[in-house]
Amino acid sequence: MTFVDQCRKRKLARGLNRTEIAREIGRPRNVVANFLRALGEYGSKKSGGRSTNLGKLEKRRITMMASNSTDSLEKIRSIYCSAVSKTTIWRTLKANSFIRPEGMRKCPTLTADHEKARMDFKFNLGGPDGFSSYWRDLRNDFFFYVKFRSFMIWWSQIDPAILKNLSTSMTERINQVISRINSCTDYYKSFATHCEFL
Repeated sequence: MTFVDQCRKRKLARGLNRTEIAREIGRPRNVVANFLRALGEYGSKKSGGRSTNLGKLEKRRITMMASNSTDSLEKIRSIYCSAVSKTTIWRTLKANSFIRPEGMRKCPTLTADHEKARMDFKFNLGGPDGFSSYWRDLRNDFFFYVKFRSFMIWWSQIDPAILKNLSTSMTERINQVISRINSCTDYYKSFATHCEFL
């Protein structure tokens, strides 16, 4: 029992009437009358308020749909309960202690151990696999590649004699293409026969 309730009981035990008790404690008479009518229940009754439009099942569905989702309030409302407003959906999610709006994070920060494990996992793309990037060892030369339709030539792995022939025949080939003596596919075929693919 609270201190105020104990004071009221003592005053009542001294034989004061309701008006005198109300005057002494500075409260209206109906407050004193309500207290005396139901001593144990005074202050414990809660008003129910207006009933909600959502039942327990709908509230659970809304919570499940919003959990780890980027769906908007309007989308949740249109799927599960189109009879209520967006504000009702928002109130339902706000009342749930497990659901909070939060900005998406870009990416977790890699620690030194993560970076080391990632570098150990990565490998050097050292073959004609269609990729245009690779993990380069700074102690070695660059890799250059050119794509000719269906094949790729890694210049650092071609015999230097072939590169010399290629550089001397390049001007001839340009003249042939301009004068339309041979087609491009003939040149690709002849070029492919001179190259060794690894």
